[in-house]
Amino acid sequence: MLTFRLHHFGFLIAIYGFRLDPAAFKEIHNGLFLRSLSDGLDFKRPIKYKTLGFGRRRYLNSRMIFLEGCRSAYIRMGGNGNSYLTIRETVISDQNIYQFKIFIAWLLSYIFRFLPRRFKPILLYEKKSSKYEESASMLFERLVEYGYREVKFILSKPAADSLVIDRKYRNQIIIKGSLRHYIAFFLCKTFISTESPAHAIDLRVANPYALEKLARRKFDFVFLQHGVSYMISLGAKERRNFRPGKIFPDNTKVVVSSQLEADEFRVNAGFLERNIYVTGLPKFDHKVRFSQHDKIMIMPTWRPWDYNLIALDVRNSSYYRMCVEIVGSVPDELKEKVILMPHPLIMDSLRDTDLSSYLTDLSYEHALRSASILITDYSSIAYDAFNRGCVVVFWWKEKGRMHGKVWRRSHAD
Repeated sequence: MLTFRLHHFGFLIAIYGFRLDPAAFKEIHNGLFLRSLSDGLDFKRPIKYKTLGFGRRRYLNSRMIFLEGCRSAYIRMGGNGNSYLTIRETVISDQNIYQFKIFIAWLLSYIFRFLPRRFKPILLYEKKSSKYEESASMLFERLVEYGYREVKFILSKPAADSLVIDRKYRNQIIIKGSLRHYIAFFLCKTFISTESPAHAIDLRVANPYALEKLARRKFDFVFLQHGVSYMISLGAKERRNFRPGKIFPDNTKVVVSSQLEADEFRVNAGFLERNIYVTGLPKFDHKVRFSQHDKIMIMPTWRPWDYNLIALDVRNSSYYRMCVEIVGSVPDELKEKVILMPHPLIMDSLRDTDLSSYLTDLSYEHALRSASILITDYSSIAYDAFNRGCVVVFWWKEKGRMHGKVWRRSHAD
């Protein structure tokens, strides 16, 4: 049950509520409105997050509504002050123990700032702080070799446990979700990543202290673009927050791999030319393959409009039907070579389907080393595969729909 309280001059005058059916929501973010139909009149107004209450942090707070399986839902306040219902995959910081850890870390960070020898970490991380295979990990290792002790890499425990790296690098890895991680997050003044600043703690985190840190943007940020050309134009509506002063600090530095990308960030996202560096992709330095590379790797990108439908009824999603069709197009005698690697946000939903036998928990790096053919629609992993010598097959059956729903403007052509 969602409950709202209506105040007038500081007094509670009404309480109203409604039941929430998560199956009715297909989008990640959903605006909440109060609507009344009476005598032919249609009254509709957005529900404000807080009509009263003062202080920045109070407005940044988020209320968890339910935890159901691998899904979480919470109400948050948008930049316009209106209420939004966000339904997304569960993250570790949704749990009370991690909320408490974040609060303690926030308190301790204020104490540590007054110590004579302050800890000033530079944090690197990749997608959801659970990957170690993109340019951030390559840069991290080089900085460690140069002797930068303050450089730390945030990594989830399962990923860290399975990682085979030299001890000198492992000693500077911080486990995601630890108290040390959260303290480092609040003390950090420089983030370097292939993802947005939110991935340094949890994507779409629902914690007021973490949100305050991210919203104030009082830190330096270096964005390591991880494609060769931006598949979804930064001028598209879906990328409107991909701007300095939005999810990125005003003086964000961007490292790109080509002049085409540099122009994309400058023209369509408003980044200053002096803040853009054309360097190439460090991860291409590790372009190795196993002596036996005969796998058929299938990796479609995700479908934003299918996000919650996949979690609730995966077999009725266009993403599932596409994967079934691609796998079905592979000759029967070669199906044992198939490795299906759906988008990380979708992987768990496919484990109880007919596609489960093709799924793998291998890292992208390991899968690429063993692949001979890559089948994808629009994933930038096509560049990684081609660079290693793979045959790349594009599945563009839904190209028109992708242009209409996601791209509008794209470099895929």
